[in-house]
Amino acid sequence: MRLVFFTLLLTNAVVFAYFHFAAAGGTKAVRVPIAPERIQLVREATDGDTTRGTTPGLCLRWSGLAEDRLKDAEGVLRELGLGERWKRPSADVFVLHIPPLKNKSDAEKKLAEVQALGVSDARVLEEAGKLRWAVWFGEYANEDDATVALNRLKEKGVRSARIVTLPKPGPDLLIEQAEPAQHAALKQRQGEFPGATLTTVDCAAP
Repeated sequence: MRLVFFTLLLTNAVVFAYFHFAAAGGTKAVRVPIAPERIQLVREATDGDTTRGTTPGLCLRWSGLAEDRLKDAEGVLRELGLGERWKRPSADVFVLHIPPLKNKSDAEKKLAEVQALGVSDARVLEEAGKLRWAVWFGEYANEDDATVALNRLKEKGVRSARIVTLPKPGPDLLIEQAEPAQHAALKQRQGEFPGATLTTVDCAAP
């Protein structure tokens, strides 16, 4: 009987010690060995960090180029390695014309009729395109000027003339993301194009 009493007492003492030890956070933490050579420091990037990315290029406008020298200017840009980083912006023009006829013979006949009415500054458009075989009277930068010219034709008896808006490549070249060396080289080539100017402009938003 006495043995059973001491056995129960010992069991209670062990159970009490176990729960007391666990409640007190007695579980031992496992220590993981640290290898200093495998530690990498992560540096926080700041606004002044210049180690990432590349220096942005310049955006330029090459203006004042003569119409017959535009192809030469485009060739210079290719020579400087600018690739596709340039464009020739278009602007709308208002074309005064008689809509295209079926063929050259019909167009020339219509032109003769117009000239007989006292219109001397007309011609047949023979170039391939949507206005081929049209009778052309001129193009204007704004609709008001085109309308004035149209009314003058009507006064002379030309009733079939119309105004159409078409995009036309402008006289300027826009260069995007030019490197400093390319900019310097282009400035040196400026003398080949009298009257042309090269200016820095804001880069277009992507």
